[in-house]
Amino acid sequence: MTLPATLSFTSASVGLLAALLALGMSSAPGWRELRWFAACAACAALFNLANAPITIHGVPDEVLLVSSRLNLFFGGLHASAWFMFIAAQERRSLSKLERVMVPLGLLWSGFALVPGLIVQDRIEPRHVAWLDVTYCDSPPTTFGKLSIAYYVACVIYLLVRAIVRWLRGDPLARSQAFAVGGVVVGGIHDALATADI
Repeated sequence: MTLPATLSFTSASVGLLAALLALGMSSAPGWRELRWFAACAACAALFNLANAPITIHGVPDEVLLVSSRLNLFFGGLHASAWFMFIAAQERRSLSKLERVMVPLGLLWSGFALVPGLIVQDRIEPRHVAWLDVTYCDSPPTTFGKLSIAYYVACVIYLLVRAIVRWLRGDPLARSQAFAVGGVVVGGIHDALATADI
């Protein structure tokens, strides 16, 4: 097994554990917002599971195509779940802008499941010499690149919002900024990797 596949399986395991723990804790009074955190963690875990096959030698192309679609599907759900978690944590409704951003993210997510719309119907191997591993996945279409940019823009919006609130003295915003900042770094990394940079 390759190092990237091992990291994907490990991340998925940690994410599923976090989802189960958050879901269990969400039954306690005053912790209901953790249901949305459980959704965030579960989507991240499923995203990582979808990433796992792309560096494993001998995986059939049909599986890699489905994996590439599921990757962007769960990526979109993950971004949308963060909006819901943060709104629930702050005990507020989604803002007008967020009420547009979330459904749009869910729509793009659904588009990822349509063959050929978000990712191309072919597998493209890319060897990474310094890691001595070959990534075999489906390159995004132009529409797919726009969806990736949209997902990254969504979490950057949440990061900027959290930083502004943190600077204004909101103690809750600090943990949100660190958490969403990690998602932003991961999203930018994945966008650059998908673009073969």
